Amino acid sequence: MDGSGIVYLNENIKKLKLKFPSIKWDLLLSQNTAEGGVDIEPSRRGADTLKVHINGTDIYMHSKYDPLSEAKRIAESFEPKSENQHLLFYGIGLGYVLDIMKERDPGMVYSIYEPNPLIFLKFLSSRKLSREFVEALKSIYIKGLAHDEELELSVFFQNLGFYVKPITLPSYERVYAEDYNHFCRKFKDSITDKRFKVGTRHLFEKRWMNNMMQNFSYTIKSENILNLSEKVFRGKPAVLAASGPSLDEEIENLKKIKREGLAYIFSAGSAVYKLYKHGILPDAVCAIDGKEINYDLFRVLFEDPQNKTPLIYADMVYSEVVSSYNAGLFSIIMENDTLASYYLKNKSGIKGKTVRVAPSVALVTLQVLHYLQCDPIILVGQNLALKNDYYYAAGIDYHKDRKAKERITENDRANSFQVEDVHGNMVYTLKDLDLMRRSMEALIKLDSINNVINTTKGGARISGTKYIPLEDILRERLNVRVVDPDWHEIRPEGYDIEYLGAQHELILEKKSTIQDTIGKIEKEIEKIEKAVLNKNENKLNKLLSDFSKKIKELTRNEYYKTFIHPMNTLRMEILADNLTQIAREGNVIKKGREALIAYKDFISEVKNLIIEMEPSFKEFNEKIQAIIQNG
Repeated sequence: MDGSGIVYLNENIKKLKLKFPSIKWDLLLSQNTAEGGVDIEPSRRGADTLKVHINGTDIYMHSKYDPLSEAKRIAESFEPKSENQHLLFYGIGLGYVLDIMKERDPGMVYSIYEPNPLIFLKFLSSRKLSREFVEALKSIYIKGLAHDEELELSVFFQNLGFYVKPITLPSYERVYAEDYNHFCRKFKDSITDKRFKVGTRHLFEKRWMNNMMQNFSYTIKSENILNLSEKVFRGKPAVLAASGPSLDEEIENLKKIKREGLAYIFSAGSAVYKLYKHGILPDAVCAIDGKEINYDLFRVLFEDPQNKTPLIYADMVYSEVVSSYNAGLFSIIMENDTLASYYLKNKSGIKGKTVRVAPSVALVTLQVLHYLQCDPIILVGQNLALKNDYYYAAGIDYHKDRKAKERITENDRANSFQVEDVHGNMVYTLKDLDLMRRSMEALIKLDSINNVINTTKGGARISGTKYIPLEDILRERLNVRVVDPDWHEIRPEGYDIEYLGAQHELILEKKSTIQDTIGKIEKEIEKIEKAVLNKNENKLNKLLSDFSKKIKELTRNEYYKTFIHPMNTLRMEILADNLTQIAREGNVIKKGREALIAYKDFISEVKNLIIEMEPSFKEFNEKIQAIIQNG
C-alpha cells in the first residue's frame, strides 16, 4: 500500500468510527493478509481493478479489461423502484457500481455487507470518502469482525428499515457463493419477520392500547411477577409447557412432575386447555393474546369455582380475561407499555421490571422464567414444526368457531419446508412456526440464556438449547420436591399512588394543551403550502428547517406519548422513514410538496386518534381518580 493509500485508509476509518462506533475497526486494521490476499492493479483501460487470491488462484472481482464499463452495465441492469431509495450492497469492491448509481440518484442511501474484510480495506485505501458518502451510508456489516455473527447479522438486517433493495456484483455471487446464499436467506427471513411484525402491529396496536387501559386498574393491584425471583423461584426448575403436538407424549411425565412437586409448571397459551383436560393444574398460566378468542381459552379455569391457578398476564391481553379471572393475578409489564412506564413506581421508588415484546406467549414466558432465575428451564411441547401433519396437540378445541390448525391443510403442506430437528433429521415446518423458532434462538443469544433444555421429541432444533428427553431429566435431575403450592399468596409491595396521582395531573394538563399545539402546526403547514405555491425557495427552506421544532412540541407532549402514539407507532415509523427520504431531495420545491403530503397525513392521523381515544380516556380517568381517592 503506497503512502496516499495509508493516508486515505486512516482518514476514512476515522470518519466511519464516528458514525459506526460499535464496529471493531481496530480488528479490521489488524486483519492478517497471509491467507487469501487482495491486490489492486491497473486494468487494460487504465482504471484500477481488484484481484483476490483464493486457494492458489487469482480471481478478478472487477473486469481486468474495463471495470468502469462493466460497472455501468451492472448499474443499468438494475431498475430502481423509486428515487431516494435504500440499496443494500452485497460486497462493495472498489465502489464503481455504487458511484454510478449515486450519480444517477443523488438522494439514494445505501448499506454495505462486505464478506471479505480485506476487500473493504482496499476500498478504504483507494479513495477519500466524501462527507456526502458517509452521510448516505446507513449501515455496515463486515464479516469476521463480530463476536456472534448470527446475532449481529440478524440485528443488521432488522435495522435496515422498511424499504431496502439488495444488489450485488456477479463476481461476488460466484466467489462467495455459500456466504451469498446465507446472506440471501437471512435477508429473506428478515423480510418475513418484518412483514409478520408489521401485520400484527397494524391489526392490533389500537386493541393493545385499549386492553392496557382496561387492565390498568388490575395491574396496579397485582404484583409484577418479575419481582418474585429472590422470594420464590431462584434456582428452582421450571417447565414451560407449550401446545405443540409432542405435548401429547408427555402427559404422564407432567402428571408425575405435578403430583410430586418436582418443578414449577408454567403453561403458555392454549397448552392450559390440554393440561386441564388431563387433570394437570399448572402452577401458573401465562397469557398475552389481545384477541377475544383468548377469553374462551381461559374460561375452562375461571368457570371452575375451585380454580386456584394464578394467571400471569401481559398488559395487552384481552381485558375480559383479566376482569373475569377468579384466582390470583400477576402482571407482566411489556417494554412498550407506555402506561406502566409513565404511571407506575414501587413504593420503594423503583420502576417496574419489563420484558421485551415477542411474537408468542412462549417467548414471553421464557423471558419471565429467565428473569425469575429458574434453573433449568425445561421446554415441553415446543415443536415449532409439524408432527404427523399436526400443528397443535390434539383436542385443543376450546372455541366452537376456532380455526386453529390441529391438522394442517393442503395449502399448508404445499408451503411447508424442512429444517433440522432435535435428532439431527429433517422435519417439515411453516413460516410462522419457523419465525417463532428463529425468534427464540435470537432471544436466547441476546439474553445469554444458557440453561434451557428442550425435551420436545421430533421438534425443530432450537439453537442455544440442549435436547434431553423428559424421562431422562426426571430420572437424573428432577427427584426432589421443590414447589411451594402457596407461592402465589405472597403480598405485593404495591405501587406509589401519590406518584401516580402527580403523573395523572400532568397528563390532564398536557391533554388540555394538545389541540392548541396541533393548531400551531396546522398554521405552519399553511405557510409551507403558500411558500410551495409561490416557489419561494429561501422561505421554504427556513420553514422546513423550523417545522421539526413544532412537531417536537407535539411528540414530547406526555399525553401524546403515553396515549396517542402507542395506538399507531407503525404509521409513525413509516412517516419518519418517508421524511428521512424527503430530506435528501435536492429540489427544494419538490421537497416541500412531498413534505406537505407527509405532514398533512401525520396531523390528520393524530387528530383522528385523539377523537378515537376520547371515550376510552374518559373511562380511564374515572378509574384513576377512584384509585387516587381510595389510596
